[in-house]
Amino acid sequence: MTNPPTLDLTALPLHSFKQSAQVYMANPPTLDLTALPLHLFKQSAQVYMTNPPTLDLTALPLHSFKQSAQVYMTNPPTLNLTALPLQSFKQSAQVYMTNPPTLDLTTLPLHSFKQSAEVYMTNPPTLDLTALPLHSFKQSAEVYMTNPPTLDLTSLSLHSFKKSAQVYMTNPPTLDLTALPLHSFKQSAQVYMTNLPTLDLTALSLHSFKQSAQLYMTNPPTLDLTALPLHSFKQSAQVHMANPPTLDLTALPLHSFKQSAQVHMANPPTLDLTALPLHSFKQSAQVYMTNPPSLDLTA
Repeated sequence: MTNPPTLDLTALPLHSFKQSAQVYMANPPTLDLTALPLHLFKQSAQVYMTNPPTLDLTALPLHSFKQSAQVYMTNPPTLNLTALPLQSFKQSAQVYMTNPPTLDLTTLPLHSFKQSAEVYMTNPPTLDLTALPLHSFKQSAEVYMTNPPTLDLTSLSLHSFKKSAQVYMTNPPTLDLTALPLHSFKQSAQVYMTNLPTLDLTALSLHSFKQSAQLYMTNPPTLDLTALPLHSFKQSAQVHMANPPTLDLTALPLHSFKQSAQVHMANPPTLDLTALPLHSFKQSAQVYMTNPPSLDLTA
């Protein structure tokens, strides 16, 4: 439905569908979602809303969906997420938000999801992650953040996840990893960082991981590995570094690993292997180096 001046959704008998329902609405001046009987759908519901001037999500009865619900919102001037009843979804919920001028995540009731929750945020000018209640997820939580101008990770309460947590950050101008409470993860934690200008790894408290920790760093201009507390890992630790301009391996405390340690380095311009303290490994140590211009194996 594109640019309808008046729309009565009561006449849309969608309530007995068994599999899926898709509603596309572009630029509707007036819209009464109460008349949209989507609540009896059994599998999935997708609602696409583009440039609505006013939107009352309270009338969107998505709360009884059994499998998945997807809500796509593009350029909404005003948005009240409190009216989005996603809290009773049983499997997954996906919320896509693009270019919202103001966003209050406190009203996003994702805390009772049972399996997974995905929140995609693109170019939000202001973002308060404290309002993102992800702390009670049981399996996994994925947060995708692209080009946020300011980001306070202290409000990202990922510390009580039981299995895995993935945080994808692309081109953040300022980043404080001290606020990233990943220290109580039980199985694995993955942090993907791409093209960040400054990075303080001291704030990355990965030292209490029980099984594995993976740190992917691409094109960091400055990198202090001394701040990377990997020394208490029990099984394996993987550090993937691509195209670092300067690299001091002396700061890489890998000496207390119990089983294996893997260091993947691609295209490092200068490399001093003397600083690689692998001597106390108990089982195996693997160092992968791709296209190093100069290499002194005597060290």
